[in-house]
Amino acid sequence: MTETTTRALQPGDQLHVLAGGLLLFGEALKRGDVLTLRADHFERSRNRDGVSWLDDLSEAAQRTRWGSVKLGLGPWPEDLPTWLEHGDPTWQEQYQRARAEAYRQPTAEQRDAALREVQRVYGGPPTTSRTLSAPASSPQQRAAEEQRARLDARGLQVRNSYSPQRREV
Repeated sequence: MTETTTRALQPGDQLHVLAGGLLLFGEALKRGDVLTLRADHFERSRNRDGVSWLDDLSEAAQRTRWGSVKLGLGPWPEDLPTWLEHGDPTWQEQYQRARAEAYRQPTAEQRDAALREVQRVYGGPPTTSRTLSAPASSPQQRAAEEQRARLDARGLQVRNSYSPQRREV
């Protein structure tokens, strides 16, 4: 997308969504969605002074308005992936769909070629496990050790607040 909009948008023009979780004209849009503008969109986007945010969708105006660029002009670029990073939910969904399609190929050669293309486009499979550990010198580890030492120094402590009730039958 360029820094300035060279012409005014009009009904029939398309916008593509670069940031997921966008709510426009009553529709929840995700990254990769394309919105075709209608005449009522222009009317619904006007504020009380008659100014529409659709009048200026330059990158600078979007950063000023929303803090980041959320919309692009035209259809979704073919070379731009709809996921943001390897392993995110959108990536996983598309990766699984592409692998399933690759395995449906009728011959081994076609399947191998399709799987190589999946590897080229999506990279390797997502990791299925993670090992998380705090370094021995971490503040959390030291605090846990100090707490354990304090509890052990006190010895066994038991409290009981049970008191039987006498009931008459």
